[in-house]
Amino acid sequence: MEWEVGLEDGKYVKVPKTPEHNWIWSAQGVVDMHRPERWGFVQFTRRTSEFVRDPSAPARDALQTVYYAQKDYFAKHRQWATDLEELSSLNVKWPTGVTVPVLRPTADGYVCAATLTSLNGKTQRWTIRQDALIKPADEP
Repeated sequence: MEWEVGLEDGKYVKVPKTPEHNWIWSAQGVVDMHRPERWGFVQFTRRTSEFVRDPSAPARDALQTVYYAQKDYFAKHRQWATDLEELSSLNVKWPTGVTVPVLRPTADGYVCAATLTSLNGKTQRWTIRQDALIKPADEP
């Protein structure tokens, strides 16, 4: 962050009632630098090539959208939504190749799952929980 500053009595002071300027090197899509899932990637290579994006990113992004909508819902209702229709803030178009996530209540919160079909036809199922743990569905 960078604040507007002025000089008073030989010292720098923040100019009152001015907004901060947020500077980042990668677009996060939200003004919240405390979301590591939105941080940029650095790819090291010995040759010049295009950046290779994580192929699971569309599924993980979809599930994180549900996670943040659930956080908002919980803050308002003090309970988790039991299906996606309850999440009014969830007005999104799911990424190509990603199924509409399925939300399932659990004893301690919820699990949300989505299946990703890649361009080569391979499918992979991903899940996210209320504690933000996101992982392939076949991992314990």
